[in-house]
Amino acid sequence: MKKHINYPHILSVNGLKTYFSTERGVFPAVDGISFNINQGETFCLVGESGCGKSVTALSIMGLVAEPGNIISGSIIFEGQDLLKMKKKEMQRLRGNRLAMIFQEPVSSLNPVLKVGEQITEILLLHKDFSANDARDKGIELFRDVGIPAPEIRIDDYPHQMSGGMCQRVMIAMALCCNPGLIIADEPTTALDVTIQAQIINLMNSIKDKYNASIMLITHDLAVVAEMAQMVAVMYAGKIVEQTDINTLFESPMHPYTIGLLDSIPGYQESVSGDVKRLRTIPGIVPELNNLPSGCSFNDRCAHAFDRCFHDDPHLKLCANGHYVSCFKYDQV
Repeated sequence: MKKHINYPHILSVNGLKTYFSTERGVFPAVDGISFNINQGETFCLVGESGCGKSVTALSIMGLVAEPGNIISGSIIFEGQDLLKMKKKEMQRLRGNRLAMIFQEPVSSLNPVLKVGEQITEILLLHKDFSANDARDKGIELFRDVGIPAPEIRIDDYPHQMSGGMCQRVMIAMALCCNPGLIIADEPTTALDVTIQAQIINLMNSIKDKYNASIMLITHDLAVVAEMAQMVAVMYAGKIVEQTDINTLFESPMHPYTIGLLDSIPGYQESVSGDVKRLRTIPGIVPELNNLPSGCSFNDRCAHAFDRCFHDDPHLKLCANGHYVSCFKYDQV
């Protein structure tokens, strides 16, 4: 049995850069980000589509495909640098201590294999199970994630299940080997609102039962509010703000974060008590191979001044545990 070790952080990402070199130029999808995730914590990475959230997850899992390449940085998981691991070592880790729930549950499952075969395959690969024991464990996991009649549904094909049920299967597969960290990439995006709430409640209860850490990737701040303890806001490949969930909603600092929150129906009313017109963030996310000089958000920011168009701000501590990348707070 592996001896349990208390690490300072279950995951520590430092200066991670993942670039894509194409005929159109170099795209810095992840450009020097750093963050830590504690044991038993839900850490949310939030931002618009194309900001680098999913590439961050794929970098951690060692699944970045060509023409992508991790340029520099370190990813320390349970005391080991994943970027220094050999391919076979990463294969043993994935699905074992490090698991991922992908964005599209139906397309993530193999359509020609029964869901039971797919979950037992993981158990047979990583654990010393017989085929019968693996099937029994699969049924137990299906029951844990709320799949009705698991003894019957374990012999279903993915197309015989709803999107919500397929997502529950994906969560059960992620839990197979008692992972230390589960990365969930937009786990509720393809589901209707009622099923989204069920999946959020399920993931919260699963985290408590299995004492697993969760790295949640989403653009939905309502999901963040329901699940997160810590939040990092990404924009154009960089983290622009990082703090705990209460501080983010009560005292956001970066203009981009404020814009995201102001675009949520009812948020301004809950803060000020006044009914106001819903705000939007002007402009669009810039092409990563053609970022503006200085701060990447300068052409969409109402607070930009001269320095913002020439210098690149860096994440720094502006309050207790509250990190912001913005020249507006240089004197704080």
